[in-house]
Amino acid sequence: MSHVVRLAASLLTLTLLMMSGSVQSQQPQVEENDLSQGSHWFDRMQQALRQLNFDASFVHVRGERIEPYRWLHGVSESGEEVELLSGMNGPEYRALRHNNHVSYYHSLGTPYSMRTSVLSGPIPAGFFYPFSRISNAYHVVSVGGGRIMDRPAQHIRLVARDRQRYGYSVWIDRDSGMLLRSATLSMEGDILEQVQLTSLFISEDFMDNLRELKEVARPPLIEDYSNRSPVRGAWNIGWLPQGFDMIRSNSHRMAVTGKHADYYLYSDGLAKVSVYISERTPASQSMQIEGAESLYSTRLNEHQVTVVGELPLATIERIAQSVRPAN
Repeated sequence: MSHVVRLAASLLTLTLLMMSGSVQSQQPQVEENDLSQGSHWFDRMQQALRQLNFDASFVHVRGERIEPYRWLHGVSESGEEVELLSGMNGPEYRALRHNNHVSYYHSLGTPYSMRTSVLSGPIPAGFFYPFSRISNAYHVVSVGGGRIMDRPAQHIRLVARDRQRYGYSVWIDRDSGMLLRSATLSMEGDILEQVQLTSLFISEDFMDNLRELKEVARPPLIEDYSNRSPVRGAWNIGWLPQGFDMIRSNSHRMAVTGKHADYYLYSDGLAKVSVYISERTPASQSMQIEGAESLYSTRLNEHQVTVVGELPLATIERIAQSVRPAN
């Protein structure tokens, strides 16, 4: 049986006001059964995101910005995954995935395609993989039930194994396993960023609107050779939190300064952090910003080190301060 949930605009406004408060910063009581149940629910959510045919809407809230999206996903009779994410405000934005081929369309830029099995967007990429992929960096704990969109929900917490990264609260539909809400939490338990579904339709069959998207012409595929292109300098990133692995490195020209920067991207499966090392310019300055995405920039001899990532400022600063020439 298909499920249809529609929230009135007034209820959405009330929900967002209620969600703007803090979440208790106290760590949940961790018991063995909570851990096993937590990983069970996480993996059930991951499977739902990969296997269900759904048409959903959600809002992405970060600070004072509230951005609405429409999100469709389905699996065809032949087992092909098709997914579409569309921004509903401002310049037109769409991301279309067919298995491991993703195309991005933006009215302010040139469309392009990449080889990846996860869309880049407000839903953390780690949610689309089994919990075992992030278990070196996080515990997952079942902390009870709740009600989201008038549906019985299971609440789980992703708790960092150290105090170097943010935590996450996730609410999962008990009936379907579908993600209903997620929140990124500061070390003190404050909500930094969140995603809240506002409508959800689940179908037993592959939807016709997705079937049509399978035939859409795609923009050119951009092959990612960045891992094969060595950085210009020789640098040692002396410290990273446990579980972070390098995804890519390259050297490219910075859009603002026009200077070349050596670039390193790391991920623990949920959070990402980028390290930029460039020559200093008269405009270079030290700065720091803390939030859902923190930034720390500092001088290293004649270079500027800038670290940006989905981590607390103290962690970002420690990474930046650990950068040294390798020779």
